[in-house]
Amino acid sequence: MNDLKNLCFFVGLFLPCMALTQTNDDSPVNNNPTEIFEKEDPKQEIQRLEFKKAQLNNRLDALKNDPAGHEAEIENIEGMIAYIDRKISENKKILLSEEYAENIGVPEKGTVSDETYKNKKSEAVKGHDDSEMKIHTTLTQEEFNKLPKERQEKILSMPERYTILK
Repeated sequence: MNDLKNLCFFVGLFLPCMALTQTNDDSPVNNNPTEIFEKEDPKQEIQRLEFKKAQLNNRLDALKNDPAGHEAEIENIEGMIAYIDRKISENKKILLSEEYAENIGVPEKGTVSDETYKNKKSEAVKGHDDSEMKIHTTLTQEEFNKLPKERQEKILSMPERYTILK
């Protein structure tokens, strides 16, 4: 009799565990998990969002024409439309930035050698005045005194960069 109780107890524990761990075959399974993290094409995403926005606008018009008054649902749909507008704007910025980079001839990421990068950087620096590129800092005597000795020595060694007010 005691063995029967133990058997019933274990079967009672085992069956709910089986029910919880059982998977549905109807649910879609993604065999390639890397696809989840890939970014969508901005053009396709904009088209998809525009289609959703059109559907929401149609629903919003229908609700506004209905005399029953669905204020909560109208407010919810207007919030979704505002969200979609922000997402469309973000994707347009991405799209424009990629096109801008291609139009001005920016090389693709990882294709520039170190020497080419240094040459382009030196060309960009030549166009600027040296005084614009230097940062000048002003410190009060009190601020200067609070600094550690090593830092004070470093500041004193660069008078072109630091000014100490008394």
